[in-house]
Parts: sequence; C-alpha cells; structure tokens
Amino acid sequence: MPAEGEIVYRGARPGDAQAVAALMVEAGGGLFEFLLEGVLPEMTPADVLALAVAGGEDPSSHRNVLVAEAEGRVVAMINAYPVDLLKAEPRDLVPEDRLAHITALDDIANWGSFFISSMAVTTGHRRRGIASYLLTRVFAAAERRGFDRVSLQVWANNAAARRLYENEGFVIRDRALVAPHPGLPRAGESLLLVREVPGSQARGKARAEDGKGRA
Repeated sequence: MPAEGEIVYRGARPGDAQAVAALMVEAGGGLFEFLLEGVLPEMTPADVLALAVAGGEDPSSHRNVLVAEAEGRVVAMINAYPVDLLKAEPRDLVPEDRLAHITALDDIANWGSFFISSMAVTTGHRRRGIASYLLTRVFAAAERRGFDRVSLQVWANNAAARRLYENEGFVIRDRALVAPHPGLPRAGESLLLVREVPGSQARGKARAEDGKGRA
C-alpha cells in the first residue's frame, strides 16, 4: 500500500472516467464546454467526455491516458496518442457551426506526431513535479512506438502552461487564430508546440551512417 501522500502513476481505467473527464475539461480552457454543451440531454460536457474516456475507441479513451493517484484519488492526468487518430475521430455529436469556428486548430495539427491532447494537475498537487513526470512518460511512450516528435496546442495567453512546456523543450512551430465567441472563454492565438523525442536524432544519424556504409 502506498504511503500517505505518495504519488502512484498508472494507466487510467474505465472507473477513472469521471475524474479524468473533469481534468480534461479543466485543461481545455473552455473548449470542451464550447463544443459539448447541450449535445446530449441532461449531460454536462464532462459527462459526455466521461463516456469517451470509459470507452475503448475514442482518442480520449482511458487506454490513451496516464494518471497520477494520491490516496486513492486521481490528482493528475495526461491524454496522448498518435495525432493521426484525429482524422477518424467521430464528431457527429458536435454542431457543425461550433466545429467550423475552431477549424484553425485542425489546420495547424502536426500530422505524424505523437499528440498531447490534454494534461491537468489538481490545484493541491501542483509544483510537485507531477506534470514533468507525466511528460517524461509520454516522451518514453512516443519513442517506444517509433515517433520522432511530440506535439501539443496551447492558448498563447496561458502563461503557466507555456512556461512548463518551454522548460520541457517544446518550441513554437505554428500559430492559429481563433475568433472570439460568446461560448468560448479563451480566444485569440493558439500555439502549436513541438518537441523532438529524446534519442530520435541519434537514431536518425545512426540509420544515415548505416546507409552510407551499405552504399
């Protein structure tokens, strides 16, 4: 049994769906509320997301989520997967006008990368290295699966998140402009950040040298 206050990292389970969905909504800065509010009767955006998390097919599935747990409670999560999964993501529930409003976010997707869709840590567990460790686990997963880079998107005015990602080696690769909307708390610039997977350059160089040797 973990000691009091000890953080346990593990893959998410279907039973974590509500806790994970709540953190996803928090990480989204209003985006999930904008997209999912009212799409299913008597269900909040977090409830709708929880259905996806509990299932096994959606990119937001628990199968693509790592959580941090303290005293039996989920206190952080990261949702990451191959970004190309988004090309087949079902969006039938979301009204077309809402999707059209955020088309710019899709336009800057870094296809072919391993994508961090969302990450959040509860207030009482921040500044304890949890987010950095979750990112380390994602980098390792990306490398293990053969990806040479990890990408994510963050609102330009989210200073705390930008500082974290920049400290972890992410750099700005592209920008998208999202127009203000009454249902969208954040608007303006969204930044595409990309980080090379540790070891990918060395592997690429080794392959190149190997190719030269066989020429």
